[in-house]
Amino acid sequence: MPEIIASMAQLIAPGALPAGAILYAWWKLDKRITVLEAQWEILWEHHKSKED
Repeated sequence: MPEIIASMAQLIAPGALPAGAILYAWWKLDKRITVLEAQWEILWEHHKSKED
């Protein structure tokens, strides 16, 4: 079934599907990095408060 959807998308806009997949993967990666940065900040603040 995914192959059918992919081939239909290629007929409508050739080359659009790979670009869309790249953008989606980039967005997911960026979101995960942002979450990891936020978690790191929380851990670092917690660590610094224990030292004081």
